[in-house]
Amino acid sequence: MKISVVIPVFNAEARIKRALLSVLEQKEVDDIILVDDGSSDNSFPIIQELSETENRIKIHTHKNRMNKGPAATRNLGIHMAKNEYVAFLDADDYYLSNRFKESVTILTADASLDGVYCKCGVVREWTEGNAIQSKIEENIIGFNQKVPPKDLFFSFSPIGDKGRFNTNSLLVRKSKLLEAKCYDENLRIGEDVMLYLKLCIIGRLAGVNKVLCYRTKHGGNLTAQAQENYNEYLYELFRQLVFWSHPDKKPKHQLAFLNQLIHFTEREDKFEVIILYLKFILKNIGFYLANSSLVHLKLLILLLVKRE
Repeated sequence: MKISVVIPVFNAEARIKRALLSVLEQKEVDDIILVDDGSSDNSFPIIQELSETENRIKIHTHKNRMNKGPAATRNLGIHMAKNEYVAFLDADDYYLSNRFKESVTILTADASLDGVYCKCGVVREWTEGNAIQSKIEENIIGFNQKVPPKDLFFSFSPIGDKGRFNTNSLLVRKSKLLEAKCYDENLRIGEDVMLYLKLCIIGRLAGVNKVLCYRTKHGGNLTAQAQENYNEYLYELFRQLVFWSHPDKKPKHQLAFLNQLIHFTEREDKFEVIILYLKFILKNIGFYLANSSLVHLKLLILLLVKRE
């Protein structure tokens, strides 16, 4: 089994070489897609130089070397991937040795699986002079217990409370990424969570209970810069998922998305949420009564009668 790895690159001159070398170490990888997202530092010359000595590396850019954000950049890489299975790595992160060994064994043994995820460690990095210093943190991105593929959606945070996987952790069929419409390019933050919740519904994903990659935390992280907009991105994320249509999306999934969206009923547009929720109840009254504690329905009633 051969794997394509997609690496979006944006102003990552300090760490891109480390990321790329960690991928080149993986014998299962024969297709490395670097997509430069309009970098203004030395990232592009660095990846050009590395590509001259390694034929597994392919470099792509957006038209006129525009900056389009991580979603559009990963999507371009997905479409350019030549293999059935695709993995991802952010340009400031890195893989450990044998990143894919166990994943390939699992996928080879069970043809019904669509992908495998592992745990991801976290490294805090800072600069002292011209050198990057680092410290491995105790928190790990992953699940706190083994989760069967059929239970993954309701275990995945923020729907569930058993954990999650992140971008660096995932190895998945390209066909499933395309079926899920890849990353939502209208979201600058949270597009990864949206895609992974979809994959939990439309695919069968198994887990490896090992840290096989690392995410770095530093001042340039996009996620860190966007924490002040956290609630805004969550609202739009679940609003999009409520309107997402797919044959494998069942009432139980829609109710889970609505239950998340209702947390934002203090917003100015709260009545949109209330109407969506009531429409769902009327359409699925039997399912709702059998599968809800009615807590949210009571909240909706209170909001409807509450005076502004």
